[in-house]
Amino acid sequence: MTKSGFDLEPYLARKRELDEAIERARRQAGAAQAPAPAARLSTAQQVEVAQRLFTRTLEKDGLRSALYSLLRKTDYRYATLFRFDGTLNRAVIHLDRQNLMAELPQAFPIAQSYCQYIKDSARPFVTAVASEDEATVGHAKRDLFDAYCGIPILAPDGTLAGSLCYYDEEPRQLDEVQLELLLFAATKIEETGLPG
Repeated sequence: MTKSGFDLEPYLARKRELDEAIERARRQAGAAQAPAPAARLSTAQQVEVAQRLFTRTLEKDGLRSALYSLLRKTDYRYATLFRFDGTLNRAVIHLDRQNLMAELPQAFPIAQSYCQYIKDSARPFVTAVASEDEATVGHAKRDLFDAYCGIPILAPDGTLAGSLCYYDEEPRQLDEVQLELLLFAATKIEETGLPG
């Protein structure tokens, strides 16, 4: 526990899981490491600044704007916060950086998205190049979305409530700062509760 009473262990455990999933995706993509951003700040400083900006944007402009601020730091085209409703995926917030007015269908089967891997395992799922990833063979979206990085969102009682994910038609990878920010956003969503 930190001085503020925030229990870091679940966050750190989820970070380890996501690190493992991303490392598997990097090996699968043949990349040793995503290129480091050219910056004068250390990784920890970049994360801290971005977390403060996310929190300020969340408080001032809401979750949609805060998530868009994170999406803009990646190469991914889409970011979506999903709520799991039985076998259905419900988009709570959907962002398409090429069309900010775009919306997903109100509900669709989870099996039609990579979120099914999160729902089945309650663990992060990452694929940098789905078209070459054995884990995605036979999946409905394999030929449409080549990159996906998603993490589970837990309800206050610890049950799986949904997922927060980035995805794209092109191969993509997150760097360390982007990964930390995705985890931070998921933690903030869990603290305040999944909207909608």
